[in-house]
Amino acid sequence: MPFFPIARNVSKLHETCDAISKWLPDSGYQPAAADAETPAFFERYSEEFDPQTGMGGIEVWVPIKP
Repeated sequence: MPFFPIARNVSKLHETCDAISKWLPDSGYQPAAADAETPAFFERYSEEFDPQTGMGGIEVWVPIKP
């Protein structure tokens, strides 16, 4: 499953999602079907994430077909 680290403020997460949607069609990967059990993407926040600043430890993960 590809993941994309976010080096910017969490408020810019939508820009990463836009970039992923442009990258994915030509990547050679096929997204897994988005249904009740498979989200189109998910966010991971590690211990380094600071909710006060919105910075650090953020990743976007994209489920793909095997």
